[in-house]
Amino acid sequence: MKKITLLSFMIIRITLGYSQDYLHFGFGGSDFDFDDSTEYEHVLIDTNNIWQITHPHKNILFLQDLPSINDQYGIITDTGNYYQLGVTSSFQFKLLFLSGTDIYHISFWQKYDFNPNVDGGIIETSWDYGATWHNIIFDSCILANLANGSENMYNLTDTISAFNNQPGFTGLQATGTYVNINFMASQNFINDTLLLRFTFKSDSINSSHEGWLLDNFSFGGTVVDGVSVIKHERQLKISPNPVRGQLTLRLEDEAIKVVELLSLTGMKIKEYHDKNTIDVSGIASGIYLLMVNHRLTEKLIIE
Repeated sequence: MKKITLLSFMIIRITLGYSQDYLHFGFGGSDFDFDDSTEYEHVLIDTNNIWQITHPHKNILFLQDLPSINDQYGIITDTGNYYQLGVTSSFQFKLLFLSGTDIYHISFWQKYDFNPNVDGGIIETSWDYGATWHNIIFDSCILANLANGSENMYNLTDTISAFNNQPGFTGLQATGTYVNINFMASQNFINDTLLLRFTFKSDSINSSHEGWLLDNFSFGGTVVDGVSVIKHERQLKISPNPVRGQLTLRLEDEAIKVVELLSLTGMKIKEYHDKNTIDVSGIASGIYLLMVNHRLTEKLIIE
């Protein structure tokens, strides 16, 4: 283990020794902040002895800049100064989709300190009770229904070698930040179960980084009168979407230098330079990712 500072506060560990309870996902929704121990039946932590529910006091990973000063506990990768080497560890929530909402949202607060592009964390989803898992940005069910307001997620270029170059959270996020993932409701979701897993992975090289701290999870839904009333505005706007031929892009406060059309697995299909209008008429119909300036992504449907 990397350098450890012993801390004199309570550490709570939860393992696989019980049946995990559902959290409601939809209208009304569920909030989870680790401060009420009666909630712990809703979070499932693996047996690798990494994730701990505690009040962290690391140099970077601490809770004092959360919006609510009453927050006492979060979930963190180890309470020592630095995270362990050569480990893979995760915790998960089990979400039950409810009806009566137009948009589902997943949000949480986080900080992280990882060896850039080497170690990091990813969000994974499973629709078959854990038999198969997918990086959430490659989850076709969510991608096909993405809505306005998603923010502070990782991009395809945020690769992590410990995850075989999958994209994820990596590098340094020293200021507490909220991540929001919004997607439109579908009848196919109602009464379905989604497992949502947060997985940390490190290689075997000592790099003296603190890890991942998360708190204030929210799984809910919003009723809106059309997508246009959602108050979050995308920095990148594309139209029309779905598209058959010409696609127009608008980027606020920044010139469009490079546009990459990617498959849902991250494979580059085509690249455009210094264009606000691109022609996709020769591309096979389907769902794609459009990445602008190597960092901003939007789902694109080509008809």
